[in-house]
Amino acid sequence: MEDIEHRLAQIENKRHVIEEERIEVASPGDLESEEITEVDDATITTKKIPFCECGEKLEGFLLCHICKKKICNGCAVKFRNRQYCSSDLLKRLPITTQGFKVLLLIANKIFSENQIHELTGIPKNQVKEAVGFLKNYAYIETSMFNKKAVTDFGLECLTAWGQMFGGSDEMEQLDRGIRRYLLGH
Repeated sequence: MEDIEHRLAQIENKRHVIEEERIEVASPGDLESEEITEVDDATITTKKIPFCECGEKLEGFLLCHICKKKICNGCAVKFRNRQYCSSDLLKRLPITTQGFKVLLLIANKIFSENQIHELTGIPKNQVKEAVGFLKNYAYIETSMFNKKAVTDFGLECLTAWGQMFGGSDEMEQLDRGIRRYLLGH
C-alpha cells in the first residue's frame, strides 16, 4: 500500500503538459515556418502556411519582380523574362479588358469599329475610346492612310495579358467569334 501511495504522489507532483498545434496563414513575405513556444505547462506548435492572394496554398511560388510578393504559378504573369503579380503588371502595362479585346481584334486585322462592336459587344463609343487609349500607350499605331497596326510593344502586351485573360469563357467565346469572322472573309 505504501508503494501505491508513493507512486500516486509522484504522478501528482509531475507537471501536467498540454500540447497544442495551431495553423495560421503566413504574413505576406513570410515563408512556411513552424514555431514552438512554451507557456506555463503548455507546448504550442504554430505552423504558418503561405497562401497566394487567389487563395491557393503556395507549395512552390514565384516572387513578383517589383513588389516581391509571393505568387502562385497561376497568378504569375511573365513579361520580358520576369514574373509579375497582376497589380504590378497593370502599372507597367496598363490595359482594361475592353482594351485587350480591341487590341486582340486589331492584331487579327479586324479594324472596323462596327466589326469590333459586333464581335465584342463593346458599345461603339467605347471602342473609339479604347482605340485612343491603345494609341496613347503605343500599343497600336496608325499610318498616314489611317491603317491601324499593333506595335511590338502591343504584341508584348497581348502576350503578357493573354496569360491572365486567356482561357476565360468570355475570351474563348471571343476567340471563336474571331475565327468565324476570319473564315467568312
